[in-house]
Amino acid sequence: MRHPAIIDMLAACIVFATYSADADAQCAIDPPFSISGAVSANPPAGLGQSFVACQTGLVTRISFSVLEPSSGPIRLGLQHGTDLTAPRHAQSVILDAGLNTIVLDAPFRVTQGTLYSFGLLPTSGTIEVRYDDDSPHTDGSIIQSNGTASTPRPGDLIFRVEIAPSAPGSTISSTWGAIKGLYR
Repeated sequence: MRHPAIIDMLAACIVFATYSADADAQCAIDPPFSISGAVSANPPAGLGQSFVACQTGLVTRISFSVLEPSSGPIRLGLQHGTDLTAPRHAQSVILDAGLNTIVLDAPFRVTQGTLYSFGLLPTSGTIEVRYDDDSPHTDGSIIQSNGTASTPRPGDLIFRVEIAPSAPGSTISSTWGAIKGLYR
């Protein structure tokens, strides 16, 4: 005899347990730092930071520390590799002095173990971002761009990159359907 209510409840418990475990699996690239100074850029130049993704998922937030507020919009870009001149995601931001946490207007997909970078390109004025020239972070570095080419240099910006797991919505639907389908 089949018991659809019991099967539905069991399937919901399995899916909920899977979803709960995955939903909390956010990682952050957040190395310990001591401030050495500030690195600056003027248009068309920019600067940025490379990093290796700590998990496959979506970059949702980027934080960094600036010396002075921006005098105009800054283009925040994200890309594979270290070429700040070719972002795959870009958005315009205004920065305050101190720590800035930017919530991306669209999450940026990354793959664990792959090198990415974020870039900060001022549209006017100067941007000065705090850095550590003796950082223990070994999976990336400061990147400076002259507007046409990007060059890694020693040290790291004071930064944090948050990576959330990919949205589990489609997994829940297919898992739910697959489990119910097996017993009906």
